[in-house]
Amino acid sequence: MSIIAINGSPRPDGSTHGLIREVIAGAEEAGDKAQVFQLGRMNISPCIACMRCRKTARCAVNDDMGAIYEAIDSAAQPKAMVLGTPIYFDHVSAQFKGWLDRLYCYCY
Repeated sequence: MSIIAINGSPRPDGSTHGLIREVIAGAEEAGDKAQVFQLGRMNISPCIACMRCRKTARCAVNDDMGAIYEAIDSAAQPKAMVLGTPIYFDHVSAQFKGWLDRLYCYCY
């Protein structure tokens, strides 16, 4: 897989997914493969600020985020990440923010 797509909308088949689908379709026409993660259908806990990732470079929380970590790690160097989220009250969705916080382990 060379493209990882993240749908941060709580509505997995809404407008955000439609836009992501269009980007993916273009990439697939060019011969790339994509994996789409629907955050609204996944069980992703918020960061618990345990700071274990600072020592191990791995998040201590065991949930559906593991599948996304695996996709990122197995792609080694993904060609692209397609990120989609609706904007609520001037910010990304809660699902997207939780996912984003859990990427903290990649800082180490």
